[in-house]
Amino acid sequence: MAASNTEIHLKDIYLSSSSFQRPKNYLGEGEDKLSISIKTAKDDLPNRQLMTTLSVKVALNKGEIKEELAAIEMQAIFEYGEQFAIPLENFAHVNAAAIIYPFIREHLANLAMKANMNRILLPPFNFVAFHKSKEDNEQNLG
Repeated sequence: MAASNTEIHLKDIYLSSSSFQRPKNYLGEGEDKLSISIKTAKDDLPNRQLMTTLSVKVALNKGEIKEELAAIEMQAIFEYGEQFAIPLENFAHVNAAAIIYPFIREHLANLAMKANMNRILLPPFNFVAFHKSKEDNEQNLG
């Protein structure tokens, strides 16, 4: 389905890479504390298409030790109309990333369940504030 002049449509979403390692000597006692690292990327494709990549790295904190748990990357392709009103840079890093994030949350939750670990559910994430802070940092560095 092609996007009308002012619309944007999700054309495809898929897992592009995933790694998961159950920590050695994991006992599952108490609540697991997570460290989360998030990165977004935008690629312009031909025919008024945009690809957004969302990468999430998750580490399990055991006191002073951080042990990498998962690195998950998903991509989504959007098709947009000629007069789409939102700047594509903002859409890619905020709206598109927020569309992809629940799929990554679900993927990680299923991996942890299959590894017989405590329930792991990534917390909600504010992509608007994240993108704004990235813009501020880039302006300060420039």
